[in-house]
Amino acid sequence: MLMSNDPSKRIHGLYALTPDEADTAKLLRQVAAALDGGVRWLQYRNKRADAALRQRQARELQALCAIVGAQLIVRIKARAIFPNCPRYIPKLALALPSR
Repeated sequence: MLMSNDPSKRIHGLYALTPDEADTAKLLRQVAAALDGGVRWLQYRNKRADAALRQRQARELQALCAIVGAQLIVRIKARAIFPNCPRYIPKLALALPSR
């Protein structure tokens, strides 16, 4: 990745990670407070949730972040998106370059 010398093009703002929270309403309250406090980059991850809960929570967080113009980053496993892709191996290591 190339870094820009132009300060206006650099990523800036407070960055936060979500906790592993099964209660979506509680998670949204916590994130709303963080966004009110100045968070502009939010990384969602919930290692304990099943795929359906992660999808619901990510959609709710996306809507909440959009209200204040914050960026949402969602971490996923490559196998979840590319289950039959031979270029990826366990632990998200890249085996072959993507085309």
